[in-house]
Amino acid sequence: MLARFIASLLKLTAASLAVGVLLSLIHITHADVLAHFGMTPDQFVDMLQHWVNWAIPKIGLGAFVVVPIWILISVIRPPKSLD
Repeated sequence: MLARFIASLLKLTAASLAVGVLLSLIHITHADVLAHFGMTPDQFVDMLQHWVNWAIPKIGLGAFVVVPIWILISVIRPPKSLD
């Protein structure tokens, strides 16, 4: 499972690099892409900070419920066979 995740991460990185190289060859920058959507890089960073500040407390609150339930289920569930 970890190997598939790492392979997917490597594929995503390679694809991102290839697209980034192609865009830079035709002189398109991240600022140009953001401007197409009517944003500046500073506005984009502000938007990301807003969403992170909104999401982190919600994730923490959910973890207070989900993690103990997950631990309880992991302890109660019988072990999987190695076959």
